Amino acid sequence: MNRPSGLTPVSPSEFLATPARRPPRAPLAICLRRPLGALLAICLLEASWAPAPAWAGGFFLPTRGARALSHGGATVASGDDLNAMWSNPATLFRSKGLVVVWGDLGLINLDTSFKREESGLVSSLDDRYPSGFPKVTSSVWFPDPALAIGSDFGLRQWMFVLGVYGPYAGATRWPDDDPRCGPGQSASACATQCYQDPGSCSWNLGPQRYSLIEPERSLLHYQATAAFRPMDRLAVGAGIFLASFMMRERMKISAYPGIFGWAEDPALDALIELKANDYTRVGAVLGVWGQPLPYLELGLAFSTPLEVRAKGTLSVRLPSHYYFGDVTVTGDKIAVEMSFPMVLRAGARYLHPSKLFDLELQLSWEHWSTHRAVVVRPRETIQFTDVPGLGAYRVKAFTVRESYNDTVSLHLGGSVKAYRELLELRAGYFFELGAIPDRTYGVQTIDGDKHCAALGVSLQRWGLRLDVTYAFVHLMDRTVTRSEKRQVNPLYEEDTGPYVDGRPTIIGNGRYQARYHIVAASLSYRY
Repeated sequence: MNRPSGLTPVSPSEFLATPARRPPRAPLAICLRRPLGALLAICLLEASWAPAPAWAGGFFLPTRGARALSHGGATVASGDDLNAMWSNPATLFRSKGLVVVWGDLGLINLDTSFKREESGLVSSLDDRYPSGFPKVTSSVWFPDPALAIGSDFGLRQWMFVLGVYGPYAGATRWPDDDPRCGPGQSASACATQCYQDPGSCSWNLGPQRYSLIEPERSLLHYQATAAFRPMDRLAVGAGIFLASFMMRERMKISAYPGIFGWAEDPALDALIELKANDYTRVGAVLGVWGQPLPYLELGLAFSTPLEVRAKGTLSVRLPSHYYFGDVTVTGDKIAVEMSFPMVLRAGARYLHPSKLFDLELQLSWEHWSTHRAVVVRPRETIQFTDVPGLGAYRVKAFTVRESYNDTVSLHLGGSVKAYRELLELRAGYFFELGAIPDRTYGVQTIDGDKHCAALGVSLQRWGLRLDVTYAFVHLMDRTVTRSEKRQVNPLYEEDTGPYVDGRPTIIGNGRYQARYHIVAASLSYRY
């Protein structure tokens, strides 16, 4: 059996005397000068800075709501339910009533897979991967609800709405690469056995573990909106929202020091978890609607950018290797700063003179290039003590650079009255460019050029309307060969000198496949 180097138990003195697989360019104390705590946090931040699970087009899909989705997201001119507070608040005049209630639920399945590019180093040293990396998959159903209530208070030209909603998103869950322990076996005893002889254990094989294991994220908007229609062919609207951002990320990093073990030695993996939230970000949605001709409607909407200033904690499960047995961590409070984009939507709608059918074309632009970096600052002293060869190290503020691109999406949707006002059929399509370049791509945020086809039906009676939609979103298969995303290792300097083969390995290269299945329904009542 080909056993990974450096996993056989030896005494601490033997450990420090064991020759490295590559000649170290400095003593152990110098190898350990890389900020341990900072990089433990960096690896998590690089895992995914999305305010919702695995959002596409940057961090989210370019439409939301059952009725809007069935129209291909083209609703900036035709919006006719309370979801218009998100797409274009000016069109809320179509939902006027003394009491209007609307609820929406999207069930979103992101079905994705990753086949990591093969590594001769891993195949030769790790008994768990004798035939190369397995293809790993994630398929999770994620519920995304929204709710709103509105009233015109008897005012002919006004409509007011209060609501809460979040962008349509998909969740992921990946294997953690830990051994599966038997009944009654302690975690430490199980880990000791498996790291000594990986071939004797059953593992949750996770070749993507250095990018991401499991994200939990949400972004909710609590919005107050008003629409004003001063004349029949013109309306304006504005909404002010309070954004609530919450996230938790789990992933692993390597603590390989360069003098024993190897770059992806499982006994030198550390598990980290970051939790952060920000409940006080304020933004706005502005919109205008006009009808220059009886059969032509135009819409324009703008959403302001969002600056997140989250506070949270960083937790670390140090490597199981007894080299780290005496290391302790004190302090855990951090602050996170990041930016989200402004969004501009413009569309034109053709409406049949007898309102038998409509057709709308919309163009959307999202300024994702504003997402250039994530800044992390300790809010208290975070210190790693009893680090062999160093003693103690205090975590400093640091920046994680990103390189997202702006996204553009084209939307086309139409509807037809199948039976008077009782039954309506809808169909839509959109295409969106991906925001993330190959060099920073990974399982942390599944994105790419994407096509969506959607079908929907609406039933209306006694002031109630039910909308049901199914949509399929196909992301173009993506093979990444020039990734710059490396396994994060807190014990290395960026200039690794002679550690050419032993330095942190590239983890982003490989083949990515993904698709969304979305089933959405909304129910509205107007009195």
